[in-house]
Amino acid sequence: MKKSKILAKKAQLEIMQTAFVLLIVLMLFIVGFIFLMSKYTRDLKSKGDDSVVLNDINRYQILNFLPELKCSHNGVFIYECYDKEKLESFKTQIIANDLFYKDIFGYSKLTIGEYDNSGILIEAIIFDNPKPEYLNKMFISHPIIIYDNEKKLADEGVMSLEIYD
Repeated sequence: MKKSKILAKKAQLEIMQTAFVLLIVLMLFIVGFIFLMSKYTRDLKSKGDDSVVLNDINRYQILNFLPELKCSHNGVFIYECYDKEKLESFKTQIIANDLFYKDIFGYSKLTIGEYDNSGILIEAIIFDNPKPEYLNKMFISHPIIIYDNEKKLADEGVMSLEIYD
């Protein structure tokens, strides 16, 4: 009888040892899973931020290839050149096709600035769709050429796009 009691206690100890080992292994898996999930969420947030920036740059690049604004000679578009008359008519075109351009540009503000003879920058707002409550504002601008077809003159200018996030 004593022998069977001793064997029963040994069996109980071995079962408890096995249970503790399984519990420790389970805890290690849980800690590893939490670590991996936190790493994935950090990477996902970083990729999301990159995606927002790429989307903003994409909007800006669309402007460089809109035929509604570009200068053209003999059917060939000139890079970084914008026709002054087309810019004026583009304002009315935006009003007529409001939803189309809001879909392309989103929450943003497009301004074109032209330097006059004295070197003063005169800005004109072409498109303005501000976000009611925005957290961030990205500002992109670069120099352009504004061609006046009536006077056959090209002036320097600046195209600016403010994107609201």
